[in-house]
Amino acid sequence: MTLRLQLCKVAAVLALSQMSSPAFAGDKDPFEKLDAINPEVLFKGIIREDDVSMLFKHLRESMAASARGEQAPEPSEAINRRAEVVQREIAARGSVLMGVMLSAFEAAAKQMVREGFSEFSGRSNAR
Repeated sequence: MTLRLQLCKVAAVLALSQMSSPAFAGDKDPFEKLDAINPEVLFKGIIREDDVSMLFKHLRESMAASARGEQAPEPSEAINRRAEVVQREIAARGSVLMGVMLSAFEAAAKQMVREGFSEFSGRSNAR
C-alpha cells in the first residue's frame, strides 16, 4: 500500500470520526460540514503539468499520423502508468468523500427521526 493511499485512509477515518462526534449530532444542519469539500482541494495535485505535456504530445503524434493517413499510435507506457496512478488517487479521494457524505446523510436522517418529521409533515398539510 502506498503512503498516499495510507494517508487518504487516515484522512477518511478522521473525517468520519469528526462527522459522527456528539458535537456534529447536535448541529442544526448536518450538511454544514460538507461546505469544506472544495473541488479545487479535492483534485489538487492529482494531474501534473507533465501529465498535460504527455497527453498533448500524444495528441500531436496522433494528429500527424492521421494527416499522413496512418493509424494513430497507442498511448505510451508512461501515459498508461500515469492514468493508473490518477485513477487510483481519484478513487481513494472519492472514497473519502463518499464516506463523509454518507455520514452527513445519516446525521440528517437521525435528526429527522429526533424531530419527528415535523418539518416535513407541516409541508404536506399546507397543500
